[in-house]
This record gives sequence, structure tokens and C-alpha cells, in this order.
Amino acid sequence: MTEQYRSLTAYIEPIKRMSESCHEGWSREGDSALVHSFADTFHDFVNERTDLRLDYYRDILAQNGIVTDRLDEADVSSKDAVCVLAMMFAAVRAERFCDGFLLENCKNGTIVRWLERLKSLD
Repeated sequence: MTEQYRSLTAYIEPIKRMSESCHEGWSREGDSALVHSFADTFHDFVNERTDLRLDYYRDILAQNGIVTDRLDEADVSSKDAVCVLAMMFAAVRAERFCDGFLLENCKNGTIVRWLERLKSLD
């Protein structure tokens, strides 16, 4: 069985470790590099999987009742992979306009929750 989301779910443990270190009250220089690496990997994934039509992420989120300014509150336990990927797309895109948005969602566990959902769907 092929793990089609492996390039993304490989970030679960590194992001978890980063999040745990932040909860202990310190941040590492490499945190930003990890987040940028994840964003680059995500962009590569999206470019390879044009069949998922993630450039229509707003429509996908709307169809699933998800509001972009409340991404971290969305329950992904019953969402399909395209919806979860659309949420990631929105978060990565938000980073362009709000520096630190993606890092914060990595630190607060949101990105890990989404990646774990993808892993369960693989």
C-alpha cells in the first residue's frame, strides 16, 4: 500500500518535538527552518498533485463548513484528505500575509492534528 501523504506525515514527529520544547518555555533557532521546510514540502506536494485541485481550497473549506479564520478549531476527525489538505493550503498561504502564522499552528498542535488525520487516511 502506497503512503501518498508520506512526504507530509514525515513531519509529525519533528513538529511534535518542536511543540514540546516550546511548551517547556524555550524556542530553538531551527524551529523556523523546520516550518519553512514543511511549507516547501507542502508546495512540492501540491504541485505534484494538481488532480486534487487544492488551488480551490476556499471552496473546499466552504463545502465542509470550515471558516479560514478558525482553522485551528476545526474537527478533522471525519474530514477527508482533500479537506485536510485544503486546510493546510490555507495555513501555508496565510503565512504569506501573517508572518509566524504557520509556526504558531505548528507549536499549538494544529498542524500535527491535521498530519495525523492524513496518516490515518493513508
